[in-house]
Amino acid sequence: MALEAETAFTKLPVMEHEYIRFQVAHNIKLLYKQYRGNKRYNTKHSNMEQHTLNSIKRKMSSNNAIVLKADKGNTVVITYLDDCHLKVHEFISNNQFSELNNELTSIFQKEIRNTINDCVQTIH
Repeated sequence: MALEAETAFTKLPVMEHEYIRFQVAHNIKLLYKQYRGNKRYNTKHSNMEQHTLNSIKRKMSSNNAIVLKADKGNTVVITYLDDCHLKVHEFISNNQFSELNNELTSIFQKEIRNTINDCVQTIH
């Protein structure tokens, strides 16, 4: 926060810099004291969150489930791993994909490296 504040007030007149630095430092100290004062609550809250996360992980592991990003929207879904594999295989077979050997990847990587090395002025 201090760095962001320092960057933000550099555009202000120089005479105001010290006053603003003092105010930022004072506010950071207050926030720190407030955080330290709530340490017991934060620990209790984080312990509850950790317990919930561990419970979810155990249930997902025992049911062979995974978390995926949903196709639409900004959400996640929980699905069985077998269903996920089935959908991927169906997608590949329905869209007539073909397998490529790994040699193409190394060829492309070599070309990219050579291109970057040739761009001395752009990339040091």
